Amino acid sequence: MVTSDFIDAPTISQVLKWLRDEKKIHFEFVAAAYGYNVIISQTPDAGGTDYYYTHMNDDGPNDGGAWDRFEEAALYCIEYVLDNLI
Repeated sequence: MVTSDFIDAPTISQVLKWLRDEKKIHFEFVAAAYGYNVIISQTPDAGGTDYYYTHMNDDGPNDGGAWDRFEEAALYCIEYVLDNLI
């Protein structure tokens, strides 16, 4: 029997793409001198510009209310969407 310490899981990019393609949830990462802020939007139709939900967050852990790393901001987006939109 072969055992492994690894499991198959999607990457952060694959999860964000799935949320965009399947759930019409879009993410904008705003890079500033103090870190990354995020804007989460959801559209009712594919390719539409009529946003019916937008969430801009400045609750990040650093002094500017942002995340220091892009990956931290992306993980926040995934957690927020799973907890509040799906």
